[in-house]
Amino acid sequence: MSSNIFFVMVFLIIIILDQVSKYIVNQTVDIGVTKSLLSNILYIHHTENKGMAFSIFENKGFIFMPLIIIIELLMGYYFFYYCDLSLKLPLDFILAGGATNLIDRSLKGSVTDFLQFRIRTFRSPIFNLADLFILVGAIVLLFN
Repeated sequence: MSSNIFFVMVFLIIIILDQVSKYIVNQTVDIGVTKSLLSNILYIHHTENKGMAFSIFENKGFIFMPLIIIIELLMGYYFFYYCDLSLKLPLDFILAGGATNLIDRSLKGSVTDFLQFRIRTFRSPIFNLADLFILVGAIVLLFN
């Protein structure tokens, strides 16, 4: 049970980091504005995503909310009752990232995305910290 306290703390820290970063972007960067953040590689480009990850199903993200809630609950149940310790951190990253984006979608109908990599002609999809945690968690699970 004490290990679960650690993972609950990680979960909350991820949510706080993501929500604070989105708050700062919402307060300081107008929608559609792009600013270089890191040596012309990492940019802030403020968008409001009303779809799913990477703006898939634009303006239809609300349709998937019940499914996302069910998946989050099932993953949380698995996490606390069946998950092997070696899988808990990456699963925690995925759960927290999903939860914090769900908070945004529930409260304002969209998710603030603002990070983008640009290297020469390459442009990554615009994402947020929650998306990054989900991606890292998924990659670690894939190779575990």
